[in-house]
Amino acid sequence: MKKNIIIFIFLIFKLNAEESNIKESINMMNLRTFKFVAGRLANEQDINNGAAVFLQQVEGRRIGEPSDILVPQYAYLTNEDGSKELGIIIQAEKAPNKDDIIGFYSLAKDDFSVALLNEFQLLGKNKPRH
Repeated sequence: MKKNIIIFIFLIFKLNAEESNIKESINMMNLRTFKFVAGRLANEQDINNGAAVFLQQVEGRRIGEPSDILVPQYAYLTNEDGSKELGIIIQAEKAPNKDDIIGFYSLAKDDFSVALLNEFQLLGKNKPRH
């Protein structure tokens, strides 16, 4: 029984140390070195340059509006299986129905995706204002 308790305590310590290392790494990286779009709707050039992930338009007409979420910022994306993926929010726009749509760059997968705000745990200083 004591061996199980010691292993459990070790695992908790290890998980806390790993989380601390992730936070330290995040603090050391400069988000401004990543391409992003903030304060305006993305355009085709932003997509082509890797600064945006999606465009909101209907029949060639732009729709939506910029979101007030801090961009860029680190965040965890919660996947369908419940796992969390660390990455960077590089785009945030409000859809006409007022949902926040997020353009996300996954650090682990080196890939882009789009998801709704409620699928993220924001790690930036500013939280969304509603």
